[in-house]
Amino acid sequence: MATAPPSALMLLNLAAMGSAEPGRQGLAASVFNTALQMGGAVGLAVVTVVVAATGSTSQAPTTAIVITSAIGLIGAVLLCTSRSLDGLRAIQRSGANPPAP
Repeated sequence: MATAPPSALMLLNLAAMGSAEPGRQGLAASVFNTALQMGGAVGLAVVTVVVAATGSTSQAPTTAIVITSAIGLIGAVLLCTSRSLDGLRAIQRSGANPPAP
């Protein structure tokens, strides 16, 4: 369990750097790191506001886990959707027929 977050960050970093052109890898690294920091800050702010709004300190850990799980699920769905759309756009640009479902 302790190795999952670092592994996920490494894979995200590899995906971001692998898709960048050789001359723009520094820019890609900067954008990736900025997005990572901003996402963490905004996520923590959202969780803090919602947990504080519940008013119950005994339910705070459960509420925080549910919120962060929901945010992670939404992010995973958005990532999968955007990757699928990128693949379809690449197929359309190449003029090839998309594979049958």
